[in-house]
Amino acid sequence: MQLVAAGDRAAARAVAAHMLIGARAPLVLSQPLDRDRWSGLLRGPATDVPFPVTRARLTG
Repeated sequence: MQLVAAGDRAAARAVAAHMLIGARAPLVLSQPLDRDRWSGLLRGPATDVPFPVTRARLTG
Protein backbone atom coordinates (compact mmCIF):
# COMPACT_ATOMS: atom_id res chain seq x y z
CA MET A 1 0.00 0.00 0.00
CA GLN A 2 1.32 3.45 -0.90
CA LEU A 3 0.73 6.62 1.05
CA VAL A 4 0.12 9.86 -0.77
CA ALA A 5 0.47 12.92 1.45
CA ALA A 6 1.41 16.56 1.19
CA GLY A 7 4.85 17.56 2.38
CA ASP A 8 3.82 19.17 5.68
CA ARG A 9 6.79 21.51 5.88
CA ALA A 10 6.63 22.58 2.24
CA ALA A 11 2.86 23.02 2.35
CA ALA A 12 3.06 25.16 5.50
CA ARG A 13 5.78 27.31 3.94
CA ALA A 14 3.71 27.84 0.78
CA VAL A 15 0.60 28.81 2.75
CA ALA A 16 2.59 31.17 4.99
CA ALA A 17 4.28 32.80 2.01
CA HIS A 18 0.90 33.64 0.54
CA MET A 19 -1.19 34.38 3.63
CA LEU A 20 1.33 36.45 5.58
CA ILE A 21 2.13 38.99 2.87
CA GLY A 22 1.86 42.40 4.49
CA ALA A 23 0.89 40.99 7.89
CA ARG A 24 1.83 43.25 10.80
CA ALA A 25 1.07 40.79 13.59
CA PRO A 26 0.75 37.26 12.15
CA LEU A 27 -0.90 34.50 14.13
CA VAL A 28 -0.25 30.79 13.68
CA LEU A 29 -2.96 28.47 14.97
CA SER A 30 -1.56 25.00 15.58
CA GLN A 31 -2.72 21.47 16.21
CA PRO A 32 -1.81 19.97 19.61
CA LEU A 33 1.91 20.05 20.35
CA ASP A 34 1.98 16.88 22.47
CA ARG A 35 -0.16 14.07 23.90
CA ASP A 36 -1.22 16.22 26.87
CA ARG A 37 -3.06 18.50 24.41
CA TRP A 38 -1.85 21.55 26.30
CA SER A 39 -3.36 24.74 25.00
CA GLY A 40 -1.99 28.19 25.45
CA LEU A 41 -0.13 31.05 23.86
CA LEU A 42 3.46 30.60 22.75
CA ARG A 43 5.71 33.19 21.16
CA GLY A 44 8.51 32.43 18.78
CA PRO A 45 9.40 29.21 17.05
CA ALA A 46 8.56 25.99 18.87
CA THR A 47 11.42 23.58 18.24
CA ASP A 48 10.67 20.93 20.88
CA VAL A 49 7.32 19.72 19.54
CA PRO A 50 6.93 15.93 20.02
CA PHE A 51 4.35 15.40 17.26
CA PRO A 52 6.27 15.12 13.95
CA VAL A 53 3.49 16.47 11.72
CA THR A 54 2.84 19.50 13.93
CA ARG A 55 6.59 20.14 14.25
CA ALA A 56 7.06 19.99 10.45
CA ARG A 57 4.15 22.37 9.86
CA LEU A 58 5.41 24.88 12.43
CA THR A 59 8.92 24.63 10.99
CA GLY A 60 7.57 25.32 7.50
